[in-house]
Amino acid sequence: MQRPAIQGFAKKHGLDLDVDRLYDVDDARHVRFGLTESQHDTLVKAYERGYNTIPRETDAGELAAELGISHQAVGKRLRRATGNLIESTLLVDENEAE
Repeated sequence: MQRPAIQGFAKKHGLDLDVDRLYDVDDARHVRFGLTESQHDTLVKAYERGYNTIPRETDAGELAAELGISHQAVGKRLRRATGNLIESTLLVDENEAE
């Protein structure tokens, strides 16, 4: 839906719109949950390799080697990505109340 169509739909249905963020929906990975591309890729690779399982099937060092970055960078990406996911999914109602 283009912006004028969205505005028309909202007006027709008596809805008020407050725009907090605009995204280019052609690149869905950036739209989904406020993740950067590198955060998205790191989370997906960590999940696919069993980083989140108990016991872990891989560790940050192995992920780092696959991604071509340091294990500290893996940890930072995972923490930032987790924070973005929490903010975008679990805290949505709290952020709207502010």
